[in-house]
Amino acid sequence: SGGGPPPPPAGTGETETVKDLGNSLGIFVVVTNCTDQMKYTDCAKIFKGLCQGGLWGCFDEFNRITLPVTVCGGATTPGHTKCQEAGLAGI
Repeated sequence: SGGGPPPPPAGTGETETVKDLGNSLGIFVVVTNCTDQMKYTDCAKIFKGLCQGGLWGCFDEFNRITLPVTVCGGATTPGHTKCQEAGLAGI
């Protein structure tokens, strides 16, 4: 186990729940349908746009992304979060 809950069954409304929560809080949610063709540069562009706009991101079918891309994306996320907290969302 990776320290998180087990994944829920497919088709139970996870994406819609995240979108509804964002809507309730007044935050726009960008849904990205992931594929095995995604590169780390694609993920970096998505993260950059989310941070610049102060948006939430929902990565649907995240399990389709290859492991190297997932690792690169996970390594950059804390940096984006720290920039946002420091008010440097435009970086």
